[in-house]
Amino acid sequence: MQLNPNQVFVFGTNSDGFHGAGGAGLACRGESANTWRDDQWFLQAMRSSIGSPGRIGKWAIFGVSLGFQQGREGMSYGIQTVTKPGHKRSISLDEIASQIQELWDFVGLHPEWEFLISPLGEGYAGYSAYEMSEIWDRVKASVNHPNVIFLPKNS
Repeated sequence: MQLNPNQVFVFGTNSDGFHGAGGAGLACRGESANTWRDDQWFLQAMRSSIGSPGRIGKWAIFGVSLGFQQGREGMSYGIQTVTKPGHKRSISLDEIASQIQELWDFVGLHPEWEFLISPLGEGYAGYSAYEMSEIWDRVKASVNHPNVIFLPKNS
């Protein structure tokens, strides 16, 4: 997957900003498969100090878990959906909803960008598509942003 210069990839992450697999892996490494253990760039990023250019990934930054991020090849926006890898449903739906509302406000400030939203909260976070759609329905009811595209699962 490639991003155009005006696109922002929105993904779910853990509280540590580990970005190893799923949408987070795609944002940081350009690969969604859980192959970070063999990825030399990723292993180097883990050893790099906070603030180091060595942590800047493709569209995201290793260790940054929340909000807007500028990578080497594009932009992203992280929403914390789990505390740590494997801790399903460890961040409440209310907390996720609050972050999604912040994202929605950010989207409104940047009509020049197109936001590609991955299936947040599903998969590694353990929430169902129905649970997440209820949050999105509430947020979208407040204002419609034509610069948002919801990506299908596994894109």
